[in-house]
Amino acid sequence: MARRKLTIDTNPFAKTEPASVQSSKDTSMLAEKGASIQVPKRAATFYFASTTLEALEAAWLAARQRGEKVSKSELVERALEAWLQGEAF
Repeated sequence: MARRKLTIDTNPFAKTEPASVQSSKDTSMLAEKGASIQVPKRAATFYFASTTLEALEAAWLAARQRGEKVSKSELVERALEAWLQGEAF
C-alpha cells in the first residue's frame, strides 16, 4: 500500500476539502437557511470567555423564542460585521 506524503499547510484559513466538496457543502448550507446571496462560509475557531458564551446562549434562546431561525454562528457573524463597520462600540 502506498503511503501518502504528509504536507503541512501554514494557512489556517485554507480549505480542508477539495473545492467541489467544499462548495457544495457551502451552498447547500446557505440554501437551507434561505439566504438570497450565496457567500461561501469557512469554519474557524475562536476562544471566548465563559460569560460571553453564556450571553450568546441567552441571546440565541431569546431569538428562538421570538420565532427567529438563527444560529449562534449567525449571531456572532452579525455582531462582528457590525463592529467591523463601526456600528458597535
